[in-house]
Amino acid sequence: MTEPAPARRGVRATLLRWRAPLVLVPLLVAIVYGGAVGAQMLWAEPTSTPAPEPVVTCWDGSEEVATDCPAPTGPAGLRWVFPSFRPGDQRCSKVVYEDKGASGPLEYSCRTRVEGTTARVRYSERSSLQGGLTYFDKRFDDDPQPVAAGTRLLYRDTAPRRDGTYEATLAYVNLPYAVTVNAVNERLRDRVLDDVRLRPERYLRVRPGPAPAE
Repeated sequence: MTEPAPARRGVRATLLRWRAPLVLVPLLVAIVYGGAVGAQMLWAEPTSTPAPEPVVTCWDGSEEVATDCPAPTGPAGLRWVFPSFRPGDQRCSKVVYEDKGASGPLEYSCRTRVEGTTARVRYSERSSLQGGLTYFDKRFDDDPQPVAAGTRLLYRDTAPRRDGTYEATLAYVNLPYAVTVNAVNERLRDRVLDDVRLRPERYLRVRPGPAPAE
């Protein structure tokens, strides 16, 4: 015996009435969610990929990102840090520290004449930054004076040494380079030191760019 047709039609009608909301609800949820995400994207701060660091010319002629440029080293490095230094000058000679061997500083001593007297200028690349500053702290009685916006320290004798000469040292604070002048009196010592050319710290690793056009 078959089921009456009216009962089948009643079940089918009920399913049809519920199918429409079941389909519409997920659709409405998707529309609302998409609108919210779109609004967030519309009002969000735009993000951009940072530009790559520019390549510069390092002190030794190599081309690198500035942070990858090596520190000056060797006679050529001293020549770069101190433009007044001439390693090939016959009045300059390398200082040999036999007790320190290869671990000692790289240092050149150069003679110069000033008002009929001989003064000495020593250009050095210290074996370590802190070790060099500690050495100068012990060598000089007075505290150093910060100069060049604090990028260098100036040490000076206020009394003669045992040989009767006066000494002064200019040392970089952040890199292990120093220049020391020794002369017969304070005035000539300071005069010779004033003639020493030192490169600004910002150009110790990186060569300065071309001057802007006028």
